[in-house]
Amino acid sequence: MSYTQTQLIQAALEELSAVQIGQTAATDDSTLVGLRVTGILADLSARRITSALLTSPFADAVFPDLLRIVVERVAPEYGRPTNELTLTAAEGRLGEAQRLSRTQTGATLAILEQLAMWGASAPGVDATLVADRATSLLANLSARQVIYLAEVPESTEAAFDPFVRYVAARIADPKAPNGMIRESERELRTLQRIGSGTGGNLSVDNALLPRRRGFNFSTGV
Repeated sequence: MSYTQTQLIQAALEELSAVQIGQTAATDDSTLVGLRVTGILADLSARRITSALLTSPFADAVFPDLLRIVVERVAPEYGRPTNELTLTAAEGRLGEAQRLSRTQTGATLAILEQLAMWGASAPGVDATLVADRATSLLANLSARQVIYLAEVPESTEAAFDPFVRYVAARIADPKAPNGMIRESERELRTLQRIGSGTGGNLSVDNALLPRRRGFNFSTGV
């Protein structure tokens, strides 16, 4: 199910007791909240909380938190202060839903999920930032002769998992598990040696990676 901007405005006014449930809101109220909604959506996008909600229809999964944000932002216009705790919580949930949206794929999604597993997610750490960092770190790994990859590896390639952990650890530091950057970089160096430094993308079937006994790459211990 999805919701239009008109439904969002009506629901917000009902929450604020500016109109009875099921009744038509006054034009002045609808106009006021409509203008505020436009500004709120632009602000959420500018702060990289979400980039997917600029136009309606709004997805059912995010509508409750979006509604709560609109209500709390507009509340002072209707005689009550903004509940900052409620607002912050709703923005956090909305940002997390956007970061882990299944519209993201491949390494970007895997890195975002790894960050969430480590408790290292943050409002500004979205798909755009992750993709930019992944590209930058790919060049850095090549410059330091760790591994030569023509592009960010796909999930079917041997370098995928260690590359995901490496990028996530660099973004999450110091929240990444102890030794994660070192261990993932060591694994990438091993892959480079197996690939004879050709720069080609390596198949998982051809990669026999030495792992330290008992090391858990999810926890870093």
